[in-house]
Amino acid sequence: MGLGSELAILAIDSKSGRPRFSADLAYSLAAADLVEMVLNGRIQLRADHDADADPAPASAPSFGILFANLRMSKMRTVIPTWLAERGPKAINKHVDELVASGAITLKPILVGPGESKQAITVHDPDRFATAEQRLQAACAPAADPTFEDLAFAVLANTAKCASPHLHGWSNRAQRRRLDELTQSVDALVAPAAQFLAVCIASIRELAHNAPKRPGDNRSLDQQIGLTRTGRDAALYWGR
Repeated sequence: MGLGSELAILAIDSKSGRPRFSADLAYSLAAADLVEMVLNGRIQLRADHDADADPAPASAPSFGILFANLRMSKMRTVIPTWLAERGPKAINKHVDELVASGAITLKPILVGPGESKQAITVHDPDRFATAEQRLQAACAPAADPTFEDLAFAVLANTAKCASPHLHGWSNRAQRRRLDELTQSVDALVAPAAQFLAVCIASIRELAHNAPKRPGDNRSLDQQIGLTRTGRDAALYWGR
């Protein structure tokens, strides 16, 4: 269970199972997978002047194996391409991980010919509470979060699933701090921070455009279940 699954937890109400799924979340989950690849060394970030760095395979059909030695100048090409490919599948992937871990279960419900939805039931509320506490700790006014916790908080904000966990007057300082952290990423010069900044910019553009899949006249929002009926019924769009 990684960063993406913890982010997905924030997008599900721990009591009702009501999801807060969106295109922003889908691409943020895909970006969380990329950040994890940086954290575990599968992606090595290199400065452009580093003679040991090989060009990243920006036109490769799949990025699943490895794209190490990623030059800074290649980020704006490689990252949006990877997110565009993986984003529409990211919610299903991480929901499946939560099901496999026993954190949630899904109950299929047929709603029409060729159309199914799944209700979410939460079985591990402690884990949901832990994810919320991690977000709140990373956003504490005096906190100096690690890069992993910074990425977790900023991606949660970009995915629009942070605010339900920071509501109310008592969390006003955390909300302000989260906005500051998100806005500060662009100004950080560390390669990992620049990598995160490109992820955030790419998420926003891809989510705004909500592209359609070839041969499918439904928008990305509809494909992942962000319909009015789905929201009102608190159901997760099935496969």
